Amino acid sequence: MKRLLLTTFLYLAIFTSFCSAQDIESLRNSLDSIKKEKSILLQQVEEYTLMEKEYRRLINEIDVASSVGKFYKVTIGTRLYKTESMTNEITPLVNGDVLKVIDAEKSNYLVEFGEYKGYVSNIGLVEINSEPKTKAISSNQVSDLLPKGQGEIVKHAYYTLSYSEDHEQANWVFYKLNAFMLGGNASRTDNFRVDKNVSTGSATLVDYKGSGYDRGHLCPAGDMTTDLVAMSESFYLSNMSPQDPSFNRGIWKILEGTVRNWARNENEIYVVTGPVFNNNLGSIGNHVSVPGYYYKIVYDVTDVQKMIAFVLPNQKGEKQLPNYVVSVDEVEQLTGIDFFPGLPDDVENRLEANSNSKLWEFKMYNVNTSGSKSIQCNGIAKSTGQRCRNKTTNENGYCHLHQDQVPGGVKKETARRTTSIQCSGTTQKGARCKNKTLNANGYCHLHQDQAGGNTATKKTNTSYKKSSYSGGRKIYTGPRGGKYYINSNGNKTYIKR
Repeated sequence: MKRLLLTTFLYLAIFTSFCSAQDIESLRNSLDSIKKEKSILLQQVEEYTLMEKEYRRLINEIDVASSVGKFYKVTIGTRLYKTESMTNEITPLVNGDVLKVIDAEKSNYLVEFGEYKGYVSNIGLVEINSEPKTKAISSNQVSDLLPKGQGEIVKHAYYTLSYSEDHEQANWVFYKLNAFMLGGNASRTDNFRVDKNVSTGSATLVDYKGSGYDRGHLCPAGDMTTDLVAMSESFYLSNMSPQDPSFNRGIWKILEGTVRNWARNENEIYVVTGPVFNNNLGSIGNHVSVPGYYYKIVYDVTDVQKMIAFVLPNQKGEKQLPNYVVSVDEVEQLTGIDFFPGLPDDVENRLEANSNSKLWEFKMYNVNTSGSKSIQCNGIAKSTGQRCRNKTTNENGYCHLHQDQVPGGVKKETARRTTSIQCSGTTQKGARCKNKTLNANGYCHLHQDQAGGNTATKKTNTSYKKSSYSGGRKIYTGPRGGKYYINSNGNKTYIKR
């Protein structure tokens, strides 16, 4: 290393000895000139970079600004928000929903989505050339669509009804339903109460108590999830009618879910629901009639307008929904009510004369109105004929004992094994069930709802006599006379004699 340094200094000394002071000064000036040119070039590069960024920004602004007033279709699931910072969710958006851009900045668009205005990212939006199918209907036009007939007209924020004093319930309930209303997150309130807007007084809770009939919604709570006002209004007793439990929780519930699906697919519909006071089943409480039938009419206001009507008996449904389809004209003859009187005569006559079920998709759309809380099972206990008192968090509203009563569910006789095996079911804690079972599907009676999806076990005809309680436990008598009780794991524990 020392030798290298010595050699370097030697060469420098020889070089400087041959260079004059003038030459060294010239080299220094050249070096300074190069540094200045380099500085200028770097400054120009920086300016060009800034100009390019500004150019791109302006181009982007022009592209974004050009989207204002245009319609876009959602191609991926996203959310509509109240603020530009994408906070305070308004409603979810799904594939196929159509938005109109009313303002745009950067990658966020301020859009109109039916009755809502909010912000959404432009990611996943594709421009389309046509407007959404839904036709805007003014408030005056909506009033013209209200049915005509006897009864006191009572207007609430989200639905209107005609109240019958003679029958202590509504003749009809009329409301608009669209995909936006179904996008709310209002949970079920169950605040059944008197409707003070009825001048003659509505039915009361006492009228239904101990009657054996459900307080059946005419305007369903599942249609009123848009906010707490709508949800709460759906529990006015003027919106209730005495319904057979097997009807209310069966075919009627299926019809309500199907109507919600139409609201999602068709963007906006109008619904009229009410009782048909023919072949009534008597009365409950203070002259609250129990209708023999119910009707529901749906009017789709999209470009290809159509109507469909149903008349169903107030009893357990034994048929599929399309079998209950009738024309609107037939419902008018049964009820004496003029539906959608504000429509032009030619349109009204054409739509009300026939109901073509093939124009509609019969598929349910359910909304969760109970949040994450457990709710009372919708099943009917065979031992008492009353509503099951179990609590459940199952989405279908039925506990494990009554999965065979789920509307549309399949009842299946469970085959038996010759030797018992451990149940394949999973407990609520996530562990495998420790019960033993002879069922061919490998699931004990507690976990039949986990067998092949939603299959429920049909109970056998073996009878078990109940006896008195002992030590707080219900004691049962088996087919051979043995005494047993059900332990905390759901297993039989025989009592030694």
